[in-house]
Amino acid sequence: MADAPRFAVPHRRLNPLTGDWVLVSPHRTDRPWQGQVEPAVPQQQPDYDPSCYLCPGNERAGGVRTPRY
Repeated sequence: MADAPRFAVPHRRLNPLTGDWVLVSPHRTDRPWQGQVEPAVPQQQPDYDPSCYLCPGNERAGGVRTPRY
């Protein structure tokens, strides 16, 4: 494990299958997010949709009615 500190910084590794060099950035997910954050927009959805085959009481494609739950 003497090489462990060396891999704590960004480095390149050779992909032996393709022969390409790949950039590896360890600990990238530990960085703080500095991008734009947008609030979620609440969407109005109906409580019941008569054309939805998953809604209770509606007929499915096979002719069976979805149970009222």
